[in-house]
Amino acid sequence: MTGSVPDEESGNTIKIDIALDRRGDCAGTMGMDGQGEAELIKTGDTLYLKYDERFLRAQSKGQPQADTEAVVSLLAGQWTSMSAGGADAKEMAGFCDLDKLLEDAGGDGDDGPTKVTRGKATTVDGTPAFTLHETDGSERSTVYIATEGKPYLLRFESGSEREPGALSFTGYDEPVPAQKPSGEIIDLDDLGGMSA
Repeated sequence: MTGSVPDEESGNTIKIDIALDRRGDCAGTMGMDGQGEAELIKTGDTLYLKYDERFLRAQSKGQPQADTEAVVSLLAGQWTSMSAGGADAKEMAGFCDLDKLLEDAGGDGDDGPTKVTRGKATTVDGTPAFTLHETDGSERSTVYIATEGKPYLLRFESGSEREPGALSFTGYDEPVPAQKPSGEIIDLDDLGGMSA
């Protein structure tokens, strides 16, 4: 899954490139509007993250300079781990939940009945597809479904002015490289949840 989704909290756009499976395991990268990126791996109940310096500095904005420098010194370029079900991990672990991501991208459904219409035949990266247009009140989105082989979801586009975004899906039935990183790992749960 590659693409961008809005971040309601910051108002920025989150860019993601993640391999994920139906069990909730995933491996990939995410970043925010040129403010650095983080590598993430979720396997089982553990979330592993490795932040770059720009990401840590952006997430520490508004904190005392000494605190920011301490976080950057400790965490930049280091693998960290935490319980995937913990409060600090929920947002990041959410990128590993395909059903939840699509539900969030599709709006909240509070604007009245959802209307779905079939659109034109097209191609997505060379794969024949058809489009479905979904209207849910003021929210509009387009889904692209493969017409050859299995009817896989190929692309999701939100036409919402409030939450524009697009996600592309490739590599179906390929194994997800979600394995515990090798080397030293800093346990953030032991540090009292020092996540960025």
